[in-house]
Amino acid sequence: MQALEAEQLNSPQTLRRVPIPREEMVKQMYQKITSWQQRGDSIIFCGDGNETPTDSALRTGHRRYSMAWLFEETGLVDVLRTFHHDPTLTTTTTPARPIDWIGTWRVPIIRIGRFEENFPAISDHLGFFLDIDMAGLMGGAYDSLKLPKLRKLTVQNGPSRNLYEEFVIAQFQEHKIGERAAALHARALTGLFDAADMNSFNRLDAQITEILLGAENRCSKKMVDRDNWSPKIQLSGRTILYWRACLRLIQNTAVQQQRSLKKHQRRAKIPRSTHEQAMTKSAIKLKLRQAWRAHRENRNHADAMRQQHLSDRAEDLASHQNTTHEKAVRALKHQEQTRARFRRIRRVNGKMKRGLIQIEVKDPATGDLVMLTDKEAINDALVARNEGHLQEPNHTPFGMLGDLYDLVDPWNPNNQVEALLEGRATLPASRENDEAVKQWVHNLQRQDIEEIELSISSSDFCQYFSRRKEGTASSPSRRHYGHMKVIAKMEDSSVRDAILQVAATAVAVKQPLARWLRCTQIMLDKGKGVYINNLRIIQLLEADLNFIIGFIWSKRLNQAASRANLFNSSQYALPGKTCNSAVLKKVLFFDLLRQTQQAGSIVDFDAKAAYDSIMPALATATCMRMGLPRAAGDFMTQLINQMEYSVATGLGESKKTYKADANQFFKCQGGMQGSTSAAPIFNIHHDVSLTTQCEHGTPAVFQHPDPSEAATEDYAAQFVDDDQQQKSALGLLKHYAVEIQQCMTEAEVNDLLIRVTNEDANRWSKYSFCGGTLLNASKCFW
Repeated sequence: MQALEAEQLNSPQTLRRVPIPREEMVKQMYQKITSWQQRGDSIIFCGDGNETPTDSALRTGHRRYSMAWLFEETGLVDVLRTFHHDPTLTTTTTPARPIDWIGTWRVPIIRIGRFEENFPAISDHLGFFLDIDMAGLMGGAYDSLKLPKLRKLTVQNGPSRNLYEEFVIAQFQEHKIGERAAALHARALTGLFDAADMNSFNRLDAQITEILLGAENRCSKKMVDRDNWSPKIQLSGRTILYWRACLRLIQNTAVQQQRSLKKHQRRAKIPRSTHEQAMTKSAIKLKLRQAWRAHRENRNHADAMRQQHLSDRAEDLASHQNTTHEKAVRALKHQEQTRARFRRIRRVNGKMKRGLIQIEVKDPATGDLVMLTDKEAINDALVARNEGHLQEPNHTPFGMLGDLYDLVDPWNPNNQVEALLEGRATLPASRENDEAVKQWVHNLQRQDIEEIELSISSSDFCQYFSRRKEGTASSPSRRHYGHMKVIAKMEDSSVRDAILQVAATAVAVKQPLARWLRCTQIMLDKGKGVYINNLRIIQLLEADLNFIIGFIWSKRLNQAASRANLFNSSQYALPGKTCNSAVLKKVLFFDLLRQTQQAGSIVDFDAKAAYDSIMPALATATCMRMGLPRAAGDFMTQLINQMEYSVATGLGESKKTYKADANQFFKCQGGMQGSTSAAPIFNIHHDVSLTTQCEHGTPAVFQHPDPSEAATEDYAAQFVDDDQQQKSALGLLKHYAVEIQQCMTEAEVNDLLIRVTNEDANRWSKYSFCGGTLLNASKCFW
């Protein structure tokens, strides 16, 4: 036994060194930093090493896997020790403990400073700041960030809202806005509306905008800026910092500590006599306890005022929703907690929305990728890219360069929109042998449904805006959602009625207001980097325009078609269904394959730039198929084809714009991603493709264990632009009965299934192309 133990002790396995967590962490950091350096990244490293440079030093060099070794091996600049040639004495409240490490790689530092206070986060570490040369970091000029202006008008501010309402109603009455809007609407309904009326119409809308913006400026005297903390809480917090600095001065009488104490005395407004008074350590601690007590009292008072505000809001909510005060308070608290919880989730996941401040483009001369940081250079590149991007659908069959465009061209008096809907359209000779186009056009026939009603009531206006967030970004003209929400709450409906009559007139004459023809394209990073073709476009429209098109296409058309069961059963982006249902369908498909012990296949498709591929001329026909009146479709076509776009990033909005109809033979298309109508239009538009695929494609078939039950066929599950299509071996009998009978082995059945899957994938690609959409091959899997 003793011999065995001796052998184990002498074994090489027992002599292995036990890993030290600190050294393992440094090893992993070394690997990570070197990988970033090889990729060409700029790096700022900040960490609590819990060891000083002295702890890392040996007689020659540095101890392996220490913080100093990490900086030396990776070439990081030790900012705290080398910058300004003034080594930091300490990075904590404990003297002579410089245990924090800040390193940089390819980051030009102008200066570094240290915060002498660590309140309200009570910590033994002091805070530091780095002043970075942004122009040097980005290799060129760098513009300042731009933030959207805050709004004076808020629904929750009762006094300012009342002043706003009084001024708006008085101005509407004085200038007879309602009567003028009604007169123009009557001329539009009788067909007498002419160019002079259109000019009067736009002048009336401009006057309404002027009244609303003027009322917002008058309703509140506060500056359009964020409110500071309570002055009492600020002062009591600074008093705590002052007395804590007095305690530190007893331990460390350095000149720097004395200067810090004078700064705290000035900010806390401590009397000079008190500041110069000699005090013992116990007396200072007593003053510190008193300061903490006063600070807590101020915080409690602020909380009490907030609770009173919450109670006032609850009382208003209870009176409007016929509920009790207690339930209203709980509802408001639950709402605030939910918002705070989701803000924390977004922050942890790194999904906070940040403005785009740089983009990567290809150098036309060399073909290399270059980074743009100058505002004008970024905006010029984005304007050129976005204009070309929105013109891409013109290359599809129903695009302006396609041979089928004349069938749906709204400016062509001989277009065949009605013929397409009735199934009697004549295709050009170039499509005589194109089975995919014939099949797609065949399913474009009008469904059995009456046309929807376009009129919108005052109650519709109130219901719509009561559910919208007040802070929703919109409106290049600054007639934001806050105006609409306040107007929706007015007891006097005259302002709402005038705004609705103006909107109804625009739809009736098929001509958008001049104010509606300005659109701001917000550029966002989708998480794939800042290469220009990887950015997402979100388009900001006027709040009232978004309401009109959302109400018509989403509220009226989409819901009417859904209630009438006109959508293909494989569509899941409908009222009462969710994306989770489509995912569950995939799970059930795999489980049924397992239970029935048959082979199957599934393909996931993703549409490229789905909403931007919508062609309004063709969308008019596909929406009329579901009951949209022709006037609304022509209005949407005019709106998109006459739109003028600007781009906006974190550096502000571009001065340069581009117009959709700058080239009359190559207009910009798209369904305005970010608008309330984009998703329902895409669903209705590509329901034709989905229906055609289910009609000619191969399904997944499952036979019920009970022979008396019929077999179940299932083709696909689509949620907006994401489509999954499934097949099973039993489903091959629908179109490939002869081929499957010739299969002698299971491997031959599987080969046939793969071939059919490929054929159906190509078929789906052709149907999508008919609707103007390309598939994103990099995001399609099987």
